[in-house]
Amino acid sequence: MRILLKLWQGGYSLPVTFWGFYVAGYFATAGLVILISPMFATQPARTISVLLLILPYNTLSTVGVWRSADAYELTKWWPVTAKIAIVLWGAYILSSLGL
Repeated sequence: MRILLKLWQGGYSLPVTFWGFYVAGYFATAGLVILISPMFATQPARTISVLLLILPYNTLSTVGVWRSADAYELTKWWPVTAKIAIVLWGAYILSSLGL
């Protein structure tokens, strides 16, 4: 739990947060959904499994990236680029869910 709290607070460096937690973590949760969702017989149950696994983690990692970007002092372009990437990816996820 300390790892997730540190992530939420932006306590990791921006590269670790973005590439490790945001990108690799997303693929890990997506892989978990691919393994778990076939266990559910109906489409609504599959959608709920996606919402319960991917969205909470994506929210956590998005907040972590945003806060790490705010604390990043080595360049200006990397924090801005990371924020643009998470906004675009978040918009894509919401649009794919029909929200």
